[in-house]
Amino acid sequence: MATPHTPIVEPPRVFSECDVALQQYGVDRYNYCNMILEADTQIGRVVDALKSKMLWDKTLLIFSTDNGGISNTVPDNIIYGSFGSNAPLRGNKGTPFEGGTRGVAFLNGGYLQRYNIGGTVNDKLYHVVDWYDTIVYGVVGAGDGSAGEVKDSLNGWQSMVEDETASPRNEWIWSVNFDASPTAIRMNDWKLVMNPQPFLDGYWDVSDMTLAPGQNESETLYLFNISCDEIEAV
Repeated sequence: MATPHTPIVEPPRVFSECDVALQQYGVDRYNYCNMILEADTQIGRVVDALKSKMLWDKTLLIFSTDNGGISNTVPDNIIYGSFGSNAPLRGNKGTPFEGGTRGVAFLNGGYLQRYNIGGTVNDKLYHVVDWYDTIVYGVVGAGDGSAGEVKDSLNGWQSMVEDETASPRNEWIWSVNFDASPTAIRMNDWKLVMNPQPFLDGYWDVSDMTLAPGQNESETLYLFNISCDEIEAV
């Protein structure tokens, strides 16, 4: 399931919880809110079915994004507009800034009961490709992943269920095109950004959930310490 996603359309049913979005932000964000709640409802149906079949205790539910949200102020010829918000992080989907690259995820399911980690928060570093090794080797236990070819995925399972265990990942690369294309490399807390798109690299206005234009359009090289500057302002 890849939802909500563009195009943002009026859903077949609406939820009263979204009325505030209509009042504050208009019909498009109202539709976006209803799409999210519709997805939540359908996932809930799957969960209920697993529980009714006595399968929930064996289930690990993973809900994850692969990029940041898209603003409705993005030029249509660049990327389809949407109605997400990455506030207070900088940037839009399609940029190497934290707003475009930092995702959110959660784990649920009866399978987690053996680890006693319910309600905990993990802010360690992972890449979306790490889900492969994490699931195959960490959860399923199909070997340890040490044999075979070198690959991008890392098994982060132990670090997800044990607070004292560090993530196996301490770096990631966001494209490597040393020309005019956006590029970023992160090592531990340090992040180097080159050639970001000036029309996508601004900060979010939380009053109307729009993305402001880039503030330093002439800049082509940035170096940030994410541990003390997660909004990439310095």
